[in-house]
This record gives sequence, C-alpha cells and structure tokens, in this order.
Amino acid sequence: MSIYFDANAVQQRYRELDADRVMLIALSATDAYTEEAILLAREELERRGIHDARFGRKPSATSPMPASTTVAKEALPAFMKVLCVLLPGIAIFVALGYALSGRRSKGVEALFLMVVGWFLWFVAANLMRTL
Repeated sequence: MSIYFDANAVQQRYRELDADRVMLIALSATDAYTEEAILLAREELERRGIHDARFGRKPSATSPMPASTTVAKEALPAFMKVLCVLLPGIAIFVALGYALSGRRSKGVEALFLMVVGWFLWFVAANLMRTL
C-alpha cells in the first residue's frame, strides 16, 4: 500500500491552523501522524518562534500525548447560538463558514442548533394550530 505525501499541502494546512493544534500534531505519536507530518509541524512551530524541548527527540510510535496540550472544544458565541435556534435557515451558512475556516466543531454545533431550532418552530406551529 503506497501513501502519497504532499509536503507542500501539509505545510500550507499547518500555516492555517492555530498554534495549539499544530503543537498537538508536533507532539503526536507516529501511529497518529506520519513522521514527516510531525516534523513539518515542528518546523512550523519553530517558524512561529515556538520552541519546545520535546522537539529534540525523534517522534516515536509509543509516545503518549502530553496532558498539558489538550485543546478545549471550541463553542459558538452565545449570540450565534440564539441566532441558529431562532433563524435555523441561517445556521447552514454559519456552519459552512466555520467549516471552511477550519473550525469544524463550531460548524457541527451550528448544525445541531439548527435542528433544535427547526424542532422548536415545528412544536410552536403545532401549538398555534391547536389553539
């Protein structure tokens, strides 16, 4: 099985990620990322002026993820949550915008809130019809 590795595409992707995400990749084990991808992540952090003593060692297949570099789940701002629930049609565009900007978790949250919004509008419409 051959795997094509496009270093230029990987470098471009790392330039678009925030430093915390690149740090997670740089400190990953080789069972999660290839050695080349890990080395490119370390180079990107060095380019940004972020130095870590753990970069001196070669990535290993058994190195655990450091607990100090866990990334908290990004949440939508409160006004966006309300907007997605009250105007569920807009949530599609919000989710698409977040997905295209690399913030997939925020996009998924917007789609979930869209479903909640449609459900609430459906319930409200049925209540209005029965009154």
